[in-house]
Amino acid sequence: MYLNRFTISASPDNSLPLEKLKPFNSIYSKIEDRLFKMIPKKVNVGGYGYVSIKLYPHENREDWIKEYGQCVDCNLYNYPFKLEDFLSKGTSEQWNEVLLIYKKGLSVLAANLDVDEAPIREALDQISKENI
Repeated sequence: MYLNRFTISASPDNSLPLEKLKPFNSIYSKIEDRLFKMIPKKVNVGGYGYVSIKLYPHENREDWIKEYGQCVDCNLYNYPFKLEDFLSKGTSEQWNEVLLIYKKGLSVLAANLDVDEAPIREALDQISKENI
């Protein structure tokens, strides 16, 4: 199976109000759309079609992945994300923050799975150069 979704959850435990997450979700959604317009149709991420990066900044654990069915979760515990800090940034800085989360997640995935990392990383780099 090839990659067909690459999402990010800033509140996988549903502890943050959905209303506050809208700006984050809007940006990651736009980046995901751009990403899939730029990468080849058949990009391998360990044979999984659905990849979800989940942020757990308040837990002191090693980053790890959880594989199940056609999905893989990339659990980031060492990424210093605070929604309040994110919301206080300008749009360009928010955009770059989400791109950094994608890149960090991609690195963790590539360290644990057979991943076609180059085309994804190239697309993320290209997206970072675009004007928002």
